[in-house]
Amino acid sequence: MLITPTQALSRPFVLPKETSIVKKNKTVLRGFKIANIGLFIENDVVMELLDTPQIIPLPMVHQNCLGLINLRGMISPIFDIRLSISDENLPVRWVLIITEQEQRVAFVIDDLPVQIPIDDIDYLDSIPNMPSILAPFISSGISFNTKEFYFKLDYHGLLNAMKI
Repeated sequence: MLITPTQALSRPFVLPKETSIVKKNKTVLRGFKIANIGLFIENDVVMELLDTPQIIPLPMVHQNCLGLINLRGMISPIFDIRLSISDENLPVRWVLIITEQEQRVAFVIDDLPVQIPIDDIDYLDSIPNMPSILAPFISSGISFNTKEFYFKLDYHGLLNAMKI
C-alpha cells in the first residue's frame, strides 16, 4: 500500500541497528590565500564561495574596490586586495564572501579555501612583515603541515575598514 507524500515526510527516520554513529569533535579553521598570503578565520564564520561572478564597476572608489556583485538580490561590494600587494593584474577566479549579521563583503582569493585541522598546527612566535593593507588585521600566525603558513585575519576590522 502506498502512502501519501505528507505521511512519508512525517515518519521518523530510524537508523538500522548495525549502524554506528561516530562523533567527530575535531575543530578546524578555514584557510584561504590572497596574493599567496595564507589567511585563516574561525570555522563558525559564514562564508560563501563564488566562481567568477558578474561585477558591476563603480566610479571613483578605492583602487581595491572592483565594484558590486548581486548575491541572491543582496548587493555586496567586492574587493581585490591583490591590487595593493602585487603589480600583476590577475584575473578574478574565486570570490569569497564573508557575512557578519547584516554586513557582507566579497574578496577575490587565489584558490579554493582549505580546512586546517587544529591538531595539525604549530603557532608562530612572530608575524613577518605584512602588506600595509593587511597588517592591521593580522593578529597571529600558524604553520600547517610544517610548510604552509597562515595568519589569523580580523575579519570584523576588515569588514568595517572595507566599507565603500
